[in-house]
This record gives sequence, structure tokens and C-alpha cells, in this order.
Amino acid sequence: MRIRQWLRDAWDNVSMPTEEKRGDDDSVKDLLRLKIKPGRSKFVYFMLLLCFIALGIRIGWLQLGFNTEFLQKQGAMRFQRTIEVPAMRGQIYDRNGTLLATSVTAKALWIIPQDVQISTSQLKEIAKTLDIPLSELRKKFNSNAHSST
Repeated sequence: MRIRQWLRDAWDNVSMPTEEKRGDDDSVKDLLRLKIKPGRSKFVYFMLLLCFIALGIRIGWLQLGFNTEFLQKQGAMRFQRTIEVPAMRGQIYDRNGTLLATSVTAKALWIIPQDVQISTSQLKEIAKTLDIPLSELRKKFNSNAHSST
């Protein structure tokens, strides 16, 4: 019984502060007595309501998918970037400073004869592009076609 009474008293002291605990500070009483003009409080409520309505309209605008072109462009700008980085490989020197290896640009072409059907006119275009005689290209093309099978 005593414990129950002690808990009840402790709860009352914590949850409901009395005047004695607060002191004789009149600032709290003044704040409670403060009256706000009805027009001013209605104006504040109206402005808050307008803000929430504006936010709701904006959320609906974004969620329903109006003006998605702008959002798609912004997303693409953030996630898709093409940056060309020239890949210059280093040069290799021996201990005496003599250049052993360097990067040289080269053009290369690979054709798998089993996978393509190349006509004579296409072979002529390839020979012209590679600046090699047609007979040499035909010989290479045919030798690779027969050696793979």
C-alpha cells in the first residue's frame, strides 16, 4: 500500500507541475494570458494552408508524370556522361635509357570468313580502304576461310 501511494505521489509530481515548483515567475502566466487578434491567427492559418496546398499540387504534378521530359533530362545528366580519355600508354626504356617499346597508332581489321558473305564489290571497297591490292586481300581472305574449317 505504501509503495502504491509513493508511486502515485511521484507521478503527480512529475506529470503535473504545481505553482510552487514553477515558482512565482509571471512570464509563463503572461504568455498564457496573451491574446492574439483573430484576424492575425486566421491569416497565419490561411498562409499555412496555402503552403500545404502548393506542396500537394507540386507532389501531384511530379507523381502523375506531367513534364517528365525535364526530369528525364536531369536524370540523364546525372547518370550518363561520356568522357573521352585518351589512352596514352607509357614508353618502356631499358636501364641505359634506350627506348624498347612505345605506343604507335595502327589500323586493324578482323573478318571471320565463316560469319560473313562478302561480295566482290565489297572486297574491292575493303581493299581500297586498306590501300592493299585486291588480289592480296582475296588471298588472305580465302586462306583464312580454308584454314579455319
